[in-house]
Amino acid sequence: MLKTAITNLIDNACKFSGHELVDVTLTIENSTICLTISDKGIGILENEISNLFQPFFRASNAYSYKGLGIGLSLAEKIIKLHGGAIDFQSNSAKGTKVDVRFNTLFRTPNI
Repeated sequence: MLKTAITNLIDNACKFSGHELVDVTLTIENSTICLTISDKGIGILENEISNLFQPFFRASNAYSYKGLGIGLSLAEKIIKLHGGAIDFQSNSAKGTKVDVRFNTLFRTPNI
């Protein structure tokens, strides 16, 4: 399920980014695994970000793109089921940054 959620987030970044590169980074900070997906695509209007996880919601600038509006709501549910959190930051016409964080007991060894 987690693979489905992450794949959806990366696919969305690619779909809405046109031919621009999408950056995906995975880091570990203390006991938190951080996945960041950044694109330089169409972005999301600030007043619509709070609706992204509503089933069947489509941003007003996304209607010309293929989709049903269920991917992000499903991704959020899966991430939360795994004890994670998801956050969107976006600027219309400049791109979107998605942060997914998972707390874990994993700690890097002191060397």
